[in-house]
Parts: sequence; structure tokens; C-alpha cells
Amino acid sequence: MLYLKELLETNTDIKVFCTRTEDVYPTLQERADLALGMEADLFISWHCNASDSTKRSGTQIIYNAEQGKEDAFNSKAFAQLCLDNLLSALETKSRGLSDRQDLHIVRRATMPVALIETA
Repeated sequence: MLYLKELLETNTDIKVFCTRTEDVYPTLQERADLALGMEADLFISWHCNASDSTKRSGTQIIYNAEQGKEDAFNSKAFAQLCLDNLLSALETKSRGLSDRQDLHIVRRATMPVALIETA
């Protein structure tokens, strides 16, 4: 994650905030509150999913279809952009996009949000 932060910061037009950069675990509420308080334009929540089944491997992006659905660039468009680029870079199997409003961070975000399940 720190690599992604450094990569994004090479573009001086992008200001990056991380909910954690060390082994501390803010609550989901605290993470969402940080993004909302910073008035972030985009919200990426990065996860390394795990499963006992090899059939469930791949990259999946979770988003909130209700967020900005009238806007040209909304959570679904952001999620698709993330998925396309990650599949190309990681060469993982696509598990697609998933509209999930039951997840706290995805539900609370008022900006385009992509919860990334990496592999």
C-alpha cells in the first residue's frame, strides 16, 4: 500500500491520505470519517482477500451503485477503472464488480469508492 501511495504522489496534482501506514487498526467508522473529513474526491479501500478454495481466486472490486449514479464518473465507473487496470497489472482472474451497500465503508462514502479485493 505504501508503494501505491508513493506512486500516486509522483503526480503533484494528487494528494494522498492513508487511513493507516503502520500496524494500527482504525475502526471502519474512523476510516470512513477520515475520507469524509478530508473531503476526498476518491476513496480506495485495499484488501487482500483470502479463501480456502482456489476456485475463488481473482480480483474483485466492490462499489456502491447508489453513490453518484446520476454522475458520469461515479462509484461504478471508478470501480471499473480500478478493475481494468489491476487485471492488466496483476494478470489475475477477474471476479468482476460487486454492488454491495451492506459494507460500512462502501455505504458511508459520499465520493466514488472502490473496495479492492486484490487476489
